[in-house]
Amino acid sequence: MAQSCSNGIWDPERITALLARCGRYALERWREEDWRLKSDGSLVTDVDEALERELTAELECVADGIHVIGEETVACQDEAYISQAMAGRAYVVDPIDGTAPFAHGIGYWGTSIGLMEGGRLTHGGIVLPAQKELFVTDGDRVLWTDCLDLASGEPAELRVLEPCFTPCEAGRMVGLGQRFVRTAPFPWPNPTLVTGCAIQGLAYLMLGRLSAYVGYMKLWDLAAVLPMLLRCGVEVRLVDGTPVTASVVSEVFDLVAGSPTRWALQDECVFGPPSAFQSLYPVVCARLRGER
Repeated sequence: MAQSCSNGIWDPERITALLARCGRYALERWREEDWRLKSDGSLVTDVDEALERELTAELECVADGIHVIGEETVACQDEAYISQAMAGRAYVVDPIDGTAPFAHGIGYWGTSIGLMEGGRLTHGGIVLPAQKELFVTDGDRVLWTDCLDLASGEPAELRVLEPCFTPCEAGRMVGLGQRFVRTAPFPWPNPTLVTGCAIQGLAYLMLGRLSAYVGYMKLWDLAAVLPMLLRCGVEVRLVDGTPVTASVVSEVFDLVAGSPTRWALQDECVFGPPSAFQSLYPVVCARLRGER
């Protein structure tokens, strides 16, 4: 199914169709998957690997300077390939974000495709099959649907996403990443959500289902959803105050070859619209500094 090289590198219609195919493939195999542990203790399934092969076949065109950085295969790439990907054009893909829930029959998982150009994350698309939701950037807009019909194979009917933020007040939900939950108790009385799927929690900031999100993640967890969040005005900072922008730089990500945390954020990160961010950020930072 590989396509010929093309200068039209971000085509929302093509990306939407590809995400829908990936979602359909994974949905058909959901709850049937055996899993195994990787060297870092995270889970992987045959579906992760099959989808990454498909995404690479569809998106990569080295002859035209288009590379793929994928969660399951990046460790196999040599440094020349990675340098070209970082300097040029590359799709950054996560075939299944939320492999642990996926492998245990829980519906918090999805597939993501981000575009990086000259070391900047410029576009992204994600699909959340169990929720029938799909999000994709189109120019300066974010398009989405919450009634995706994967079974029929019909094209997704997308509409413009108008951000709907909620303040971080009593009763509002805050999303938390797994490392944060394991290492630093959340200091607020708000109800919390820990799904094990970063793209879902971060996408739900734009819909007002979550008021804020605190997490530690890797490049492929952020590559697709960060361009959407920035378009919608979400503020993103590491706990040391470093702003997280579209630029993939060493101040934000560990990019050192051979590092055991390569591709990960340098620390926990707080995401939220300005109102929620200003109230939550100092509390999270104080708690993390106290824990350390």
